[in-house]
Amino acid sequence: MKQFFSIKFSSPVVRGIKSLAISALVFMVLVAVVGLDLESCRHYLEMLKLWHLFVLFMPIVVSNVLRAVRLRMMLLHPSLGVFRVIGISFLYQFYVNLVPFRAGEATLPILLKKEGIPMANTIAVFIVARLFDLLVSVSILLLAFYLFFKNLTPTLQSMWPLTHTLGLAILFGALVALVWRRFFVRIFIRLLQMPLLHLLPHREWIMGRLQVLDAGFASLRVYGISLFFLTFFIWLNTVIFQVVLFDLLTPMLSWQNVVISMGMVAFLNQIMIHGFAGIGTQETLFVIFLMAVGIQKSDALAMAIAIHAILIFFTLLLGLFGWWIYRRSSVVIQTE
Repeated sequence: MKQFFSIKFSSPVVRGIKSLAISALVFMVLVAVVGLDLESCRHYLEMLKLWHLFVLFMPIVVSNVLRAVRLRMMLLHPSLGVFRVIGISFLYQFYVNLVPFRAGEATLPILLKKEGIPMANTIAVFIVARLFDLLVSVSILLLAFYLFFKNLTPTLQSMWPLTHTLGLAILFGALVALVWRRFFVRIFIRLLQMPLLHLLPHREWIMGRLQVLDAGFASLRVYGISLFFLTFFIWLNTVIFQVVLFDLLTPMLSWQNVVISMGMVAFLNQIMIHGFAGIGTQETLFVIFLMAVGIQKSDALAMAIAIHAILIFFTLLLGLFGWWIYRRSSVVIQTE
């Protein structure tokens, strides 16, 4: 009892409990509003056979292997072998998808720092990779809207003006940030050096972090066209996974509607902050866009829970493979 009350409110245990409580609350509100048919949920899960899961897992593996290739391409660190980077990439995706409030993002710099890669390089790689992900995912979404507009449901068609405007703004911002990334960092450094800002709290600390980031960008090798196409194939595998999954669960749903609705879910997942394993918030996104393609709300929630359960299962598998590859590659390095 004494040990329980000695736990601080800022401790990881309390933060974890808060995350679970928030996720549970969001999920219960969703169930209360939409309604849940457990039989439908069970039905959707039973529709997938073992070989279906194997086929569905392949695009996820390929996507994350390509992410590892992209990471290695940008870092160009001689001590980083291919399997080592694949292990790091798999573990990173495992923690990002399960750990709440984006705290899993810290896995990448921690793992790469153990390989002797400076924090500045890791932060720079993370920012550039995220910008390429935004650039490519939004490009695919807008292109799909242009090509398949006539085949979409009226609800999805009504989302076009907002999606088009917001998408173009994001594309412009991502391109500018990629091309002039060092320019913007240096502007902030010079602004902080102005006499008027000498009294700004933590000014020196902020300047130090910006200088580290500038050094990271300077050492980063960015092959624009190669990275763009590599990122394109990463997201193409995500689209293939979504189309195959929905073809197995709801064959009557057109693949054009799947590409657009799940493309919007994938985009929102990049900018949203989720609780533990995305419980509650992921289901909410799925329900909104499944209803937008004509699925009844109770069926939409049952399907959303089934899809999220499959995604969590694949995340656990990815983490297991990542841990095994990471451990095996460390043994190889030690023997060499």
